[in-house]
Amino acid sequence: AASASAAESCSGALRQEFEVAQAELRSAAQGSPLVSPPSASQPGRSPSPPPLGSPPQPPGAAAADLEAAALQRRVSVALASEREHYCRLQEEQLRARLAREANDRLRARLAKLQSHGAVRRLQ
Repeated sequence: AASASAAESCSGALRQEFEVAQAELRSAAQGSPLVSPPSASQPGRSPSPPPLGSPPQPPGAAAADLEAAALQRRVSVALASEREHYCRLQEEQLRARLAREANDRLRARLAKLQSHGAVRRLQ
């Protein structure tokens, strides 16, 4: 339970940081579109330059784009890690529940056998 609450807290903080960064980037762009990240079908490929005849980007826009991309990668990695930890936690909780249920069934079976005198009570 503590690990789940820590994961939720971390996830919430990262989500909030991501939203703040998005808002900052939107206000910094002031109407000029940010360069979109490379598509999944073209990993590692750098974004294409703006088309000819488009308004020039303000100074530092490329740096802001790179910072935004870096932040997106960090947030994506953090969210993926949080999801993986959540899934592992769910698996462990399921294993524990199944083990408890199996133990309960065995105890019930043992109690039934003891009540019929088929098994002596161990002391």
